[in-house]
Amino acid sequence: MVKIRIGMLGVAHVHAETYIKSLRSNEKVEFLGVFDRNLERLHELQEKYAIPTFSNPELLLQKNLQVVLVCSENVNHVQMIRLAARHGVDVLCEKPLAASIADLQEILLLEKQSGIRVMTAFPNRYIHAYKKLKHAYDADAFGTILGIKATNKGEMPGSWFIDKNLSGGGCLIDHTVHVADLLNNLFDSVPCTVNAYAANRLYPELEVEDVALVNWVYPNGISVTLDSSWSRMSSYPYARDLTMHVIGSKDSCRIDYFAESYTIFSSDNNKAILYYYGEDKDQKMLEDLILCYQKGWTFPISSICGCRSALVALAAQYSVKVGRPVEMQELLTDFLKEALL
Repeated sequence: MVKIRIGMLGVAHVHAETYIKSLRSNEKVEFLGVFDRNLERLHELQEKYAIPTFSNPELLLQKNLQVVLVCSENVNHVQMIRLAARHGVDVLCEKPLAASIADLQEILLLEKQSGIRVMTAFPNRYIHAYKKLKHAYDADAFGTILGIKATNKGEMPGSWFIDKNLSGGGCLIDHTVHVADLLNNLFDSVPCTVNAYAANRLYPELEVEDVALVNWVYPNGISVTLDSSWSRMSSYPYARDLTMHVIGSKDSCRIDYFAESYTIFSSDNNKAILYYYGEDKDQKMLEDLILCYQKGWTFPISSICGCRSALVALAAQYSVKVGRPVEMQELLTDFLKEALL
């Protein structure tokens, strides 16, 4: 069996270590190592997993890689994809695909000019409950959808996530994209209008927003409201959530990704602790990526998907800045309008 040669550019993202463990245990993969400019992060990974580490990305990219996982800080995604494109290496990039309109456009152009393929890391597409929801929607089980209420809250992550120069923003850019991708995929559409409220309320020392409510409307009139705040305090049993309540004229449906869990009330920790026992969506996403190579299929979650979801977050940021609802068309260059809409 010919193994797929995979490496990683940047290990800043919280999912990087999960991906490393999954890829190293997969017999179909030859994991060739990681690059990061932060030598302390590299040393910790090398000590923990005995994997090759590189402080120069060129040395890793010269290993005849087929795909790299980009898990750098958000604003560095385009730089990592630029390097991969120069070497003709496909990419699986962490979300959000980019933190600016200019970077989104450059990524699409790099892909077009170099011939590489860019997949966006949206493992929530592989959640069984979401697949059932999509099947029901495609079968017209809901009738006319009257509205959708969603949450994708989390704890304040600290680190580079709260440095606007590295993250591109706070909870808006961090959490909005997941639900935006699921619903863009569900409706095969992009919102036409986005309106958002965001503020720095819970952690006044931060320079980025920590609470946010986003509303967007699709061309078919379906309205979505999302709470994407960093409002899960340390007292919560689990650090994040993902829920969607779809309200239809015929049927309604509520999904809760972390419902497959049990809770321990621990006197040692003086709090309840939630343990999730459900599916491993990250592993499913990586297995799908590998299957695409084996079968010669196109990537299932393209750069276009990544751009469309990032646009919802960027439109929300702009809405907060100007204090009004924003038409998606306001943000886009002619190139992006043609590519994405």
